[in-house]
Amino acid sequence: MTKLSTTKEVVFHVLPHIQGRVLDLGAGMAKYRAMIQENASDYLACDVKKNENINTVCDVTNLVFPTESFDTVISTQVFEHVDNPFVVAQEIKKVLKTGGNAIITAPFMFPYHADPKDNFRFSREGLEEIFRSIDFEIIDSGVYGGFFMVLSEMIHFSWFNPYKNKSGKFFAIIEKVAKFFDKIVPAKIIYANSFIIAKKK
Repeated sequence: MTKLSTTKEVVFHVLPHIQGRVLDLGAGMAKYRAMIQENASDYLACDVKKNENINTVCDVTNLVFPTESFDTVISTQVFEHVDNPFVVAQEIKKVLKTGGNAIITAPFMFPYHADPKDNFRFSREGLEEIFRSIDFEIIDSGVYGGFFMVLSEMIHFSWFNPYKNKSGKFFAIIEKVAKFFDKIVPAKIIYANSFIIAKKK
């Protein structure tokens, strides 16, 4: 399994699979825009809530983009917030070109964080099964953030409000320590998040 600690590291890891016209689904503040645009010919960020970083407001369960209009769809830490991840996967399939890649990250052992809901957790195998069930080929998958990263997130969400970003410097220190120890004791059965790269057949 790939030794990765954060979603940012995962986005860097999957960059070779990002190409062409890219949809960043549920992009939030679009914090990975610069990285993704390195490989994208066109980049579109959509989210249920409008902000200055979003190109368009969208409902992830009913995408209105033309059929097969994107080469890559990336969705980071979104699937836990939706009511039906199988429906979202079908919507991704609808707007993705044949041969295009869906890149998904989602939490596995992670604190409750409603935005506005927090409905699910996903193992690597669970994400794989969702996309295999709709005829995708799994190109790569893995887990990231080991025991100490899980512990750091528990501290972060228990004592602070991460969405208000007032704990940034303090948490950055905790995260660095967690990443150091996770490199020594890699994730096996305790890990924070899962990711997959799935190709539409």
